[in-house]
Amino acid sequence: MNNLKITMSVSNLKEIFKACKNYVSKDNHRPMLQAIKLNCTNGTCEATALDGFKMITICVPYEGDEGTMYIPIIKPPKGTNVIISDLESEIVFDFLTEKQVVKKFKGEFPNVEKAFPEGEPKFRIGFDPKLLKDALDGFTGDTCIEVNFFGETNGVIIKNRINKQALVLPVKLRNK
Repeated sequence: MNNLKITMSVSNLKEIFKACKNYVSKDNHRPMLQAIKLNCTNGTCEATALDGFKMITICVPYEGDEGTMYIPIIKPPKGTNVIISDLESEIVFDFLTEKQVVKKFKGEFPNVEKAFPEGEPKFRIGFDPKLLKDALDGFTGDTCIEVNFFGETNGVIIKNRINKQALVLPVKLRNK
């Protein structure tokens, strides 16, 4: 897609970067996995990042053209809006007070259309993300953990294969 141009608030761009930063690849072998895919349609920009092991999507409002572009994580300056342009060989971030120009990524972004399971889940459990992260931080040196679910209202037990286990209690989910 050439000559695609979108506008969004800098706060929405920062929200995309914050959500995606731990999901872009740090590996140079597949440069496209260092990109965030922006799929822009009907005023909604869906940002997707994946590193080959985990994936995230986040949706924010935007204005402008419809289409897909691939952007890196940059350090945005203070400002209110950013115009992101996908040109022939580069991506331009125009913050009105300054511009940042980066080369486009080479390669193909994996097709992730069917990555998330469809249909209704068997059951749902809610967790406070900070508490879940804190529990997982206790297993930082481990190469594999096991997560045991005992029901919608019971806590989960996280174990390594040797000597650690953690209990994380759920929070009540509210209907959407």
